[in-house]
Amino acid sequence: MISSARTPDAWSLAAELLKEQNRAKILAGAALVASGQSLAAASRLLGMPPNTLALYKHHHAAEWEELLRALPSTPIVKPPKKIPEPSERTRAAIRKASALKAAGFTDVEIAEQMHVSPHTVDAWRDLYAARWREEFDRAAETALVLVRSQAGTDAILRDPSRYIAMARTCERWAGSRGEELFPVGEAVTLSSFYRREYVPLRLQDAAAPTRAKYEGTIRLWFLFTGDPPLKEITVSLLARFRDCLGKMRGKQPASKISPNTVRDHLQNVNTLLTKAGPPGPRNRDAVGLLPTMPPWVRPPKKVDKLPRIVTAEVLSQVYTAAAGMDVPRLRCVKPPPWWRALLVVVFNTALRRRTLFEVRMEEVDWRGSRLMLPAARFKSGRPMMVHLNDTALRHLVAIRTNRELVFEWPHTMQHFNHMFHRLQAAAGIPDAQHFGLHDIRKTTATIIWGDDPAAAQYALGHASMSTTARHYVASAGIVARALDALPQPEAFAGVLGAAK
Repeated sequence: MISSARTPDAWSLAAELLKEQNRAKILAGAALVASGQSLAAASRLLGMPPNTLALYKHHHAAEWEELLRALPSTPIVKPPKKIPEPSERTRAAIRKASALKAAGFTDVEIAEQMHVSPHTVDAWRDLYAARWREEFDRAAETALVLVRSQAGTDAILRDPSRYIAMARTCERWAGSRGEELFPVGEAVTLSSFYRREYVPLRLQDAAAPTRAKYEGTIRLWFLFTGDPPLKEITVSLLARFRDCLGKMRGKQPASKISPNTVRDHLQNVNTLLTKAGPPGPRNRDAVGLLPTMPPWVRPPKKVDKLPRIVTAEVLSQVYTAAAGMDVPRLRCVKPPPWWRALLVVVFNTALRRRTLFEVRMEEVDWRGSRLMLPAARFKSGRPMMVHLNDTALRHLVAIRTNRELVFEWPHTMQHFNHMFHRLQAAAGIPDAQHFGLHDIRKTTATIIWGDDPAAAQYALGHASMSTTARHYVASAGIVARALDALPQPEAFAGVLGAAK
């Protein structure tokens, strides 16, 4: 069985909690939580590690609900006596920690800067709640003034990611007081135009991912620029927005956001401004809020990456290592066959991850060996009938039950990514060579393309063959095989003798 590197790990701790001698503490912890205490505070009051109750609730949700139902007969543990006032040193630490929190720092980042444990920061917030709130409100008020003054200026170019974190924190704080992050006027802004005009005009039947991308763009535009009126948007503001995006931190440490992501956001903004501009022969549905040609700035060039191919040997290693998986824990389905079926179906259907996790049992045509998927699952807006070969069908039959979703996953997608990396590590795959489900999809596309490009396009659900060829096919291997089989002139086959 694959186990975490932590000692003791979450599973061992959860198993320990099930022992009879700890049941009284768990019952008392549930009572404290029900009375208003946080999970961390209840753990401390009972002399338990800070994350004990949180781990128990997460990994044993059904048992936790059962404990709550048993509360009428559960003795309530009274909290300790009133905590004494903090020392001057503690007050100074709370002042600094709350100021960092108002600036958008996480508890882990605050702990690193102050050279303390994250649990210490959590304890300050729980044990001295009134003082923490007082200091946080004071710091948040100052941060709000700073965010409002810096929005749309060159000041945020120094560290756009830190500015965004602070702006989001200030927005939550201002919302709790009934205020807006930025003053709302009567003039039409890019955000209000998007929601009032563009969504009903162009996105009424758009796929969920398309609308989500626009929502992400509007969100960043609002925070970075302060959402000025449409008529006040200039080319320099668009360029500043582009530069801020380019300097944002990426998902990996010390990385920057992808130029392609910057390009997508900027193209969304340019499209919205064009639709707010005057109508024309190629822009007939523009609403004319801007009387003249709207400002425009060139997006970064698109950077194409070579598709990553997952070899059959690597897939076999991961398939074999699935025997040690212990999640997801579903009724009537064990984790190993669940992971094996996932790998096999992705490889043999080339479905996107989102579509894969949305497939319902009722959409599997067991007699016809196919999936009947509705149009809403695909970017193209067309339904798909996906053939299931014998290997894919046999693996699906192995996990067939009366549940709703074929690949039910009762956790977050972040947790899925973590577990998929654990599976590959257990298979002996080096970290640098770990892959995602999308890489398997591209591998299948490349294999099919070598035999029939049109079949590869239809299998991936693309509207055009160029999309398949540009983004999903690793052409180097296909070209290499074609060149190896290229007929050679007779003279080329001979070996030239030494020059006379």
